[in-house]
Amino acid sequence: MPLDPPTRVTVTDHFEDGAGNPLGGRVIFRPSVTVKHNAAMVPAGAPVVAHLSSAGNLSVELLANDGPGVTPVGWTYEVTIQVGPPGSIGDLGIDAFVREDFSIKLPSLPGAVVLREVTKVDPVPSSAFEIKTVAGVGPDVDGNVPLTASDIDATGHGYAPQDELDAVDARVVTLENHPPNHATRHAPGGVDPLTGYVATALVGVSNGVASLDSGGLIPASQLPSIAISDYLGAVGSQAAMLGLVGQRGDWCNRTDLGAAFILAAEPASTLANWAQVLTPTDAVTSVAGRTGAVTLTKSDVGLGSVDNTSDAAKPLSTAATTALAGKAASVHTHAIADVTSLQTTLNGLDAVGYVGEHFPTAAVTGSGTTEKVGCFVTFSAVSGRRYKATWGASLFSSNANTNANLITNPFAIKLRYKATSSSTDVTGTVFDGTERGGLSSAYYTPVSLCSEFVAPSTATYTVVATFNATDSSAGNLTQAYVAGTHLPKLFIECIKGP
Repeated sequence: MPLDPPTRVTVTDHFEDGAGNPLGGRVIFRPSVTVKHNAAMVPAGAPVVAHLSSAGNLSVELLANDGPGVTPVGWTYEVTIQVGPPGSIGDLGIDAFVREDFSIKLPSLPGAVVLREVTKVDPVPSSAFEIKTVAGVGPDVDGNVPLTASDIDATGHGYAPQDELDAVDARVVTLENHPPNHATRHAPGGVDPLTGYVATALVGVSNGVASLDSGGLIPASQLPSIAISDYLGAVGSQAAMLGLVGQRGDWCNRTDLGAAFILAAEPASTLANWAQVLTPTDAVTSVAGRTGAVTLTKSDVGLGSVDNTSDAAKPLSTAATTALAGKAASVHTHAIADVTSLQTTLNGLDAVGYVGEHFPTAAVTGSGTTEKVGCFVTFSAVSGRRYKATWGASLFSSNANTNANLITNPFAIKLRYKATSSSTDVTGTVFDGTERGGLSSAYYTPVSLCSEFVAPSTATYTVVATFNATDSSAGNLTQAYVAGTHLPKLFIECIKGP
C-alpha cells in the first residue's frame, strides 16, 4: 500500500518599509534535526531558502512538524529573515536593513499561515534527539549498543522444538476436517459452511446481536426506552379497562368518566399501572352563550353595526369631512397680495446686492490736518436697510523726503455717511475710522476700511472716504492715482433689506 505524502504547510508574509515600499531579500528555514517521514528521509534536513517577490511577498511550502509519520517529535524550524531594499540579496546581512532570527513550529493546518504571526518558541537543538541508551545499555567504543535477549525481556522465547511444531500441524489437519467439508473454504470458489453463523459470545451483549425469547420476540431488557402506543378502544368501566390486553404506552377511553387512561407499566390487569391523562381545567363550555356546533354572527361579537364594504366604498366621518373642508387643493396658485407680507419680503430680497462704486481718475491731495474726501458714492438709501462700504487706496506725502513730522506722526482715515448729495461734505456720521502710523519716506502706504451702517431714513445718502494728517505742522497727504498701479476705489453694497 502506498504511503501518504508528508503534510505540508504554506507559509506567507509581506515585507515593506515605513513608507509602504516593498522590500527584497530572503527568508531561510533550517530544521533543527534530520527529519524522516514513515522511516524515509524527506528533503527537510537542508535549509530551505525562500526569496521575496518583487512585491515584497513570501510564499513557501514547508513540512509540518506534527504531520502523521514524521519523526522525531518536537523538532523546530530555525528562521532567519534577511530583508532590505529591492534587489537586496541579504547574504550574511550584507546590504540588508533587517536581520531577525527566531524559532517556530508549524502545526498541520488546512490553510496558509503568516510567518510573523506564528508563535515563536524556544529552539530545540539536535542534541535533544540523540540516543543515549537502549533498554538501559549504553553504546560501546564503536557507537553500537550491544543487546541480549534479557535486555528486551525475550528470555525463553526462542525457537519451538520440532515435536511441538508437529503437534500444531496435526491440530490444523483436524480443524480443517471439522465440520465436514470445512476445508473447501480454501479451494477457489469454495463456500464456507460457517457463513451466516454468529458466535454465541456476541448474542445479547453490547456491540453484538439481540437474542429472541420463546415467543420469537426481542426481550424488553434488550430494547431501548421507547414504546409504540396503540389505541385499545373505549370501555365503560374500570373492570372493562383491566380486562384489556395491551403493552406499556397503549391507551383507552373511559366513557363512564369522560377521560383517557394510558398504560404506564405492565400488566394491564393491575389498576396501579394505568394513569389518567389530565385535561385542562378551563375547558371551553360555550362561545358567545352558544354550545354545540357553534355558528357566530357579527351581533354575537358586538359588531352589529359593521358592514363588510371595500375601502373605496367606506364613507367619511363628520370630523374627517370638516377637516378636509379647510384644506386647499394640492395643485393651486396664489397672487402675491394673497400672502401676508410677501411683497415686502420680496422687495427686501431685490434690494440686496450692488449699490454703487467710485474710481477716482486723478490724485486727490489733502492739505495738512484738513479732512479731505478721497472717494465718494451717492445713492438712494431705504430706511432700515444695512449697507456695507469698502475703501482701498494708497497714500503718500507730497514732500515725504523733507517733512519729518508727516513721516513720524500718524494720519487719520475715515468712512462717513450722511443724508446728502454733497460729495465734499465731511460732517457725516463716522461708521469706521482709525489712525495709522506715519508714512514711510518716499513710499506709498496702502490703506483700507470696510464697515457697515443702517440707513436711519429713506433719502439720498452719500458715503465718503476721507484722510488727513494729525499733526498741524505736517505737510500734505495725497491719495495716489497711477494708472494700472495704484487705483483707489470705494464700493457700496446692500447686504440686508427690511
